[in-house]
Amino acid sequence: MKRFLLYFLFLLFFTSFLLSFSSAVYYSGERKGHRIYIFDMSQSFLPHFPQALEFYGKSLASLDPKDQGSIIVFGETARLEKEKASIQELLQWKGAKNMIPSQNTDIEDALLLAQKISTPKSQILLFTDGNQTRGRAEKAVLSQPLEIWVKTYEPPQKDIQILNISHPSEVFISQKFTVIAEIQNLKYQKRNSLKVQLNWNQRIISKRITFQCPMERILFSITLKKRGFHVFQIELPEIGLKKEFGIWCKGKKNHLLWIARNPPALPLPTFLEMEFQSSQKALSLEKLEDFSLVVLENLPLWELEKEDLTNLENYVGKKGGTLLVLGGPESYSQGG
Repeated sequence: MKRFLLYFLFLLFFTSFLLSFSSAVYYSGERKGHRIYIFDMSQSFLPHFPQALEFYGKSLASLDPKDQGSIIVFGETARLEKEKASIQELLQWKGAKNMIPSQNTDIEDALLLAQKISTPKSQILLFTDGNQTRGRAEKAVLSQPLEIWVKTYEPPQKDIQILNISHPSEVFISQKFTVIAEIQNLKYQKRNSLKVQLNWNQRIISKRITFQCPMERILFSITLKKRGFHVFQIELPEIGLKKEFGIWCKGKKNHLLWIARNPPALPLPTFLEMEFQSSQKALSLEKLEDFSLVVLENLPLWELEKEDLTNLENYVGKKGGTLLVLGGPESYSQGG
């Protein structure tokens, strides 16, 4: 009887020990940590990346060896670099591979990706320069019991900045216009000078600006000889500072193209600049675009090539030009 009682007590103790052990193991698994690191890989954040990587290393040191971590990188798109890796694997990570830096950043995609791999016990640490840290994705993540830490790295304030560039948005061919750049020098000294360049179409105009006060203006007077959109750049080459802007160049203002066999005998308004072209010459669309008005004087249809007619049609229909057709013995009758 005593032996049976001892055997029963032993079984009871052993069973309770197993239950407590399994409960402890289960509890430990429930408490296992998971930290998600999100790294901004945009162009503006790259100078801060070594500093972020140093903080990342310190953060890993604070984790339990049994914890896991995931890494998400984002630029214009987000990508999962490592998912629920061990601390040792995370320590070996030194940055994203095959990640093309971009000026655009999509933090929302990165947070949505973090949401997919997260658990209620996950923590999120976001390294960024501060752009787009608000949005519907972050609200979606915050709706779960997750921790989000945002470590923001802001670009340092430069002593010298290009504050503003004043310029017209549209000009005409051969029209003279002015570009004004406002340069700020917070630590200026009188008679300090700085080289300023205006770059466009492989052309460069260089000037030097002398600071008599913290903010100075510099003027560039230029003309454009070619239609289309021109990209300009104000550059301070001595300190590596640049700022771009664009200007549309249209055809010649109030310019008239007179197409006939002979120059016109009619008196024309003084505000119109006229160019005469013989009807024997071909009409290219590129040439027509340079004029506000095209006049066909007393021309028979057969005297214009098929390509000329197509270009005239595109000049009016697609380019918004104005066409004036004048009658005469050779047109509107036997001439066609």
